[in-house]
Amino acid sequence: MSFNLEALELAETYDFGVVVNDGANNFAAKLNLSPEKITITIMGEGGDERNCSLGYCDVDSLICRDLNNTFFLHELTFVKGSSRLISHHPKHIGFFESTFEVGYVIFSPSHLDENNLVESISIHSNKISEWVGTTNTQEEIIRAYNDKEPILECPEKLNEFLTPLDGVGILGVGYNLSMHSSSPRFSAGISFPPSLTIVFLNGQISKIVMDSFRKLYALLAFFMGDDFLVEQVDISFGSSFRSRKGTLYYPSKGLCPRYEQGYSLFPLGLNVRFDSLGLPALPVTSFNNYYSLPEVYSGYFSKYLKYKRMENPEERFLGFFRILESLCFNKKSYLDEELLGQMCDRVKPYLIKKFGDKENATSFLRGIPRYNNSKYNTEKCIQDFYSRIPKLVSGKWKVEKRDIGSICKLRNDITHANDYYINNNEIEEKVKFMEVLLVYSLFEKLGVELTTTAEIAYRMQGYHLVTKKP
Repeated sequence: MSFNLEALELAETYDFGVVVNDGANNFAAKLNLSPEKITITIMGEGGDERNCSLGYCDVDSLICRDLNNTFFLHELTFVKGSSRLISHHPKHIGFFESTFEVGYVIFSPSHLDENNLVESISIHSNKISEWVGTTNTQEEIIRAYNDKEPILECPEKLNEFLTPLDGVGILGVGYNLSMHSSSPRFSAGISFPPSLTIVFLNGQISKIVMDSFRKLYALLAFFMGDDFLVEQVDISFGSSFRSRKGTLYYPSKGLCPRYEQGYSLFPLGLNVRFDSLGLPALPVTSFNNYYSLPEVYSGYFSKYLKYKRMENPEERFLGFFRILESLCFNKKSYLDEELLGQMCDRVKPYLIKKFGDKENATSFLRGIPRYNNSKYNTEKCIQDFYSRIPKLVSGKWKVEKRDIGSICKLRNDITHANDYYINNNEIEEKVKFMEVLLVYSLFEKLGVELTTTAEIAYRMQGYHLVTKKP
């Protein structure tokens, strides 16, 4: 049992003795949460009058409790199980154990049920502090505290920015103010670390909260330039008048960055107190643009992160290429589509009569519009995008427009397992070139001008691999 536990920190390990209800009966269970994985082992006696219906198969979601604490478990995968007979007579009694690996947990230090909706998600991370930088808002909070102004009664003073998300809610960065004083420690003052919060227009059921977090994390990681450590993810349940707090816990070790970059790719840059970098400010409209994208396009940000994590450079190359190919896709017809369609309709009876094969003649004619629209192949589409990059930037790259054909050939050779040779340095250079073009393309999807991206792209880790030696 746990007393006075208010939140779960992602870097910490926890063990709970909980009670699970399968819909009919209660069973004891051990819940273990760690940065490596989350597991729950359900155990108990069963017999003619009492059996656990969970069985030895995967479970979509499960609720368990520890005193007043509530745990919503999701994405349970069966790992192992065992059972043994205790008694035949006078009643049939057995004992079972079932262990599941859990995808993620939503915790609340209060009694909740599945009807309680999640109203907001807040991400706490030191990396967010770096991304926000030193601002005038922070200085104003300190001034207000020193002047003994009632800061907590003016929550708007704790916001760095707020921006609407069409049909989703509101997103912004705010400061979490707390005051402390301790005579024995000779200490007094305030602390106000920032967090990034999204407040939903409509509450979300717990089983989709992780998807919402992943989507928000993917965008933040894109701005940061890589995966970053998250210390805690707060959530709130219920209305703003009677909201109850909770936290999201997931195995976080897999999202640890391989190399700590130490700075953000595109810092927020709003209301900065000292502009020592001379970078453009991140357009806050990019958040709304992201959430307004069709799911297939917003999903590319998560896929980009997925490919960045891959150790094998060829896999990263293919992954980046696939996304860039989709983003750059453009079509152009050889012939006028409408006139060609009319001609196909007129010639169809003749082809059927001539070849005596209605099915294949129809299938052949159906494929003509697709071929007609394929004047622009992948190489041409990527070359056209390359041409739009500011010359002041692309002129310093090792790869020129005419070299893109050889890169497309390399993609085909790797994909089809053809014979090819390329040394480690060359493949890493081509991987980075694909990634640079991809970053330009993804920023454009967020409404960021190519000229603006050109001012921050050099901050990408490994960017030197694509530039010519001076």
